[in-house]
Amino acid sequence: LFQGEGGLSKMGISVAHELWKGLSLGANFSYVGGSISQTETQGSATESNSSHKHTIYADFGLQYTYKLDHYRSAVAGVVYGYSQDLMQDNDHVVSSSSSSGSIEEKGKKYRTCLPQFIGFGASYTTLRWMASIDYKFVDWSRLESSGTLIVNQYAYCLEQVWATHIFQCMIRRQRIII
Repeated sequence: LFQGEGGLSKMGISVAHELWKGLSLGANFSYVGGSISQTETQGSATESNSSHKHTIYADFGLQYTYKLDHYRSAVAGVVYGYSQDLMQDNDHVVSSSSSSGSIEEKGKKYRTCLPQFIGFGASYTTLRWMASIDYKFVDWSRLESSGTLIVNQYAYCLEQVWATHIFQCMIRRQRIII
Protein backbone atom coordinates (compact mmCIF):
# COMPACT_ATOMS: atom_id res chain seq x y z
CA LEU A 1 0.00 0.00 0.00
CA PHE A 2 1.42 3.37 -1.05
CA GLN A 3 0.25 6.63 0.49
CA GLY A 4 1.44 10.21 0.13
CA GLU A 5 0.42 13.70 1.05
CA GLY A 6 1.66 17.26 1.10
CA GLY A 7 3.02 19.56 -1.55
CA LEU A 8 4.66 22.88 -2.17
CA SER A 9 3.00 26.26 -1.77
CA LYS A 10 4.10 29.57 -3.25
CA MET A 11 3.52 33.07 -1.95
CA GLY A 12 5.07 36.25 -3.11
CA ILE A 13 4.87 39.73 -4.45
CA SER A 14 4.96 41.04 -8.01
CA VAL A 15 6.34 44.38 -9.11
CA ALA A 16 6.53 46.08 -12.51
CA HIS A 17 7.82 49.35 -13.84
CA GLU A 18 7.39 51.08 -17.19
CA LEU A 19 10.96 51.77 -18.36
CA TRP A 20 9.95 53.77 -21.45
CA LYS A 21 6.62 54.41 -23.11
CA GLY A 22 5.19 50.95 -23.88
CA LEU A 23 8.15 48.95 -22.43
CA SER A 24 7.64 47.38 -18.99
CA LEU A 25 9.85 45.19 -16.83
CA GLY A 26 8.35 43.01 -14.14
CA ALA A 27 9.49 40.56 -11.48
CA ASN A 28 7.89 38.05 -9.15
CA PHE A 29 9.63 37.41 -5.82
CA SER A 30 8.39 34.29 -4.04
CA TYR A 31 8.87 31.98 -1.10
CA VAL A 32 8.25 28.36 -2.11
CA GLY A 33 7.99 25.74 0.62
CA GLY A 34 6.15 22.79 2.02
CA SER A 35 6.33 19.25 3.27
CA ILE A 36 5.85 15.97 1.43
CA SER A 37 5.44 12.55 3.05
CA GLN A 38 5.29 9.10 1.49
CA THR A 39 4.53 5.79 3.20
CA GLU A 40 4.81 2.26 1.85
CA THR A 41 3.38 -0.67 3.81
CA GLN A 42 4.10 -4.31 2.97
CA GLY A 43 2.72 -6.81 5.47
CA SER A 44 4.01 -5.80 8.90
CA ALA A 45 6.79 -3.52 7.55
CA THR A 46 6.32 0.20 7.00
CA GLU A 47 8.76 2.57 5.30
CA SER A 48 8.15 6.32 5.62
CA ASN A 49 9.92 9.20 3.92
CA SER A 50 9.27 12.83 4.74
CA SER A 51 10.82 15.96 3.33
CA HIS A 52 10.53 19.65 4.10
CA LYS A 53 11.62 21.83 1.17
CA HIS A 54 11.91 25.61 0.78
CA THR A 55 13.60 28.37 -1.21
CA ILE A 56 13.42 32.00 -2.23
CA TYR A 57 12.74 32.44 -5.94
CA ALA A 58 12.41 35.17 -8.56
CA ASP A 59 11.30 35.22 -12.19
CA PHE A 60 11.20 38.10 -14.65
CA GLY A 61 9.26 39.43 -17.62
CA LEU A 62 9.62 42.10 -20.26
CA GLN A 63 6.64 43.40 -22.25
CA TYR A 64 6.30 45.89 -25.07
CA THR A 65 2.91 47.38 -26.01
CA TYR A 66 2.53 49.23 -29.30
CA LYS A 67 -0.68 51.23 -29.60
CA LEU A 68 -1.82 51.28 -33.23
CA ASP A 69 -4.65 53.71 -32.44
CA HIS A 70 -7.09 54.36 -29.59
CA TYR A 71 -8.78 50.93 -29.99
CA ARG A 72 -6.05 48.61 -31.28
CA SER A 73 -2.71 47.46 -29.90
CA ALA A 74 -0.04 44.83 -30.42
CA VAL A 75 1.82 43.34 -27.45
CA ALA A 76 4.96 41.17 -27.32
CA GLY A 77 6.62 39.75 -24.26
CA VAL A 78 9.15 37.36 -22.85
CA VAL A 79 9.35 35.67 -19.43
CA TYR A 80 12.29 33.90 -17.78
CA GLY A 81 12.71 31.93 -14.58
CA TYR A 82 16.06 30.47 -13.57
CA SER A 83 16.47 27.02 -12.04
CA GLN A 84 16.64 27.22 -8.26
CA ASP A 85 17.58 24.37 -5.91
CA LEU A 86 15.21 23.70 -3.03
CA MET A 87 16.80 23.40 0.41
CA GLN A 88 15.56 20.19 1.99
CA ASP A 89 15.52 18.24 5.24
CA ASN A 90 14.68 14.57 4.63
CA ASP A 91 13.85 11.80 7.13
CA HIS A 92 13.61 8.05 6.53
CA VAL A 93 11.96 5.65 9.00
CA VAL A 94 11.55 1.87 8.73
CA SER A 95 9.41 0.07 11.32
CA SER A 96 7.64 -3.22 11.83
CA SER A 97 4.44 -3.97 13.71
CA SER A 98 5.87 -7.38 14.66
CA SER A 99 8.79 -5.83 16.59
CA SER A 100 9.11 -2.90 18.95
CA GLY A 101 12.04 -1.23 17.22
CA SER A 102 12.36 1.10 14.30
CA ILE A 103 15.22 2.54 12.30
CA GLU A 104 15.38 6.30 11.85
CA GLU A 105 17.92 8.05 9.65
CA LYS A 106 18.38 11.13 7.55
CA GLY A 107 16.92 10.45 4.12
CA LYS A 108 18.88 10.48 0.88
CA LYS A 109 18.88 13.90 -0.76
CA TYR A 110 17.88 13.94 -4.39
CA ARG A 111 18.47 17.18 -6.22
CA THR A 112 15.12 18.93 -6.09
CA CYS A 113 14.76 22.20 -7.91
CA LEU A 114 12.33 24.57 -9.51
CA PRO A 115 12.80 24.25 -13.27
CA GLN A 116 14.24 26.89 -15.56
CA PHE A 117 11.71 28.24 -18.04
CA ILE A 118 11.52 30.72 -20.87
CA GLY A 119 8.42 31.89 -22.70
CA PHE A 120 7.52 34.18 -25.57
CA GLY A 121 4.16 35.61 -26.52
CA ALA A 122 2.38 38.09 -28.72
CA SER A 123 -1.17 39.42 -29.03
CA TYR A 124 -3.27 41.74 -31.15
CA THR A 125 -6.18 43.47 -29.44
CA THR A 126 -9.13 45.51 -30.70
CA LEU A 127 -12.15 46.86 -28.86
CA ARG A 128 -14.15 43.64 -29.50
CA TRP A 129 -11.61 40.83 -29.83
CA MET A 130 -8.10 39.63 -29.10
CA ALA A 131 -5.86 37.00 -30.69
CA SER A 132 -2.74 35.67 -28.99
CA ILE A 133 -0.03 33.08 -29.36
CA ASP A 134 2.56 31.96 -26.85
CA TYR A 135 5.27 29.37 -26.35
CA LYS A 136 6.85 28.14 -23.13
CA PHE A 137 9.81 25.80 -22.59
CA VAL A 138 10.32 24.23 -19.15
CA ASP A 139 13.69 22.55 -18.52
CA TRP A 140 13.37 19.68 -16.04
CA SER A 141 16.86 18.24 -16.79
CA ARG A 142 18.39 19.36 -13.46
CA LEU A 143 15.82 17.47 -11.39
CA GLU A 144 16.98 14.11 -10.01
CA SER A 145 14.56 11.27 -9.43
CA SER A 146 14.69 7.76 -8.04
CA GLY A 147 13.67 5.92 -11.18
CA THR A 148 11.03 8.25 -12.66
CA LEU A 149 11.66 9.51 -16.18
CA ILE A 150 11.36 13.29 -16.27
CA VAL A 151 11.22 15.05 -19.65
CA ASN A 152 11.30 18.69 -20.67
CA GLN A 153 8.02 20.45 -21.46
CA TYR A 154 7.19 22.44 -24.58
CA ALA A 155 3.84 24.25 -24.67
CA TYR A 156 2.21 26.29 -27.44
CA CYS A 157 -1.06 28.17 -27.03
CA LEU A 158 -3.24 29.89 -29.61
CA GLU A 159 -6.16 31.89 -28.26
CA GLN A 160 -8.86 34.16 -29.54
CA VAL A 161 -11.36 36.05 -27.42
CA TRP A 162 -14.25 38.19 -28.57
CA ALA A 163 -16.84 40.14 -26.63
CA THR A 164 -20.49 40.24 -27.67
CA HIS A 165 -21.48 42.49 -24.76
CA ILE A 166 -19.42 44.37 -22.23
CA PHE A 167 -19.72 41.59 -19.59
CA GLN A 168 -19.84 38.56 -21.87
CA CYS A 169 -16.84 36.94 -23.56
CA MET A 170 -16.42 33.86 -25.71
CA ILE A 171 -13.04 32.19 -25.57
CA ARG A 172 -11.58 29.71 -28.02
CA ARG A 173 -8.31 28.26 -26.78
CA GLN A 174 -6.03 25.68 -28.32
CA ARG A 175 -3.27 24.50 -25.98
CA ILE A 176 -0.70 22.02 -27.23
CA ILE A 177 1.83 20.50 -24.85
CA ILE A 178 4.60 18.38 -26.34
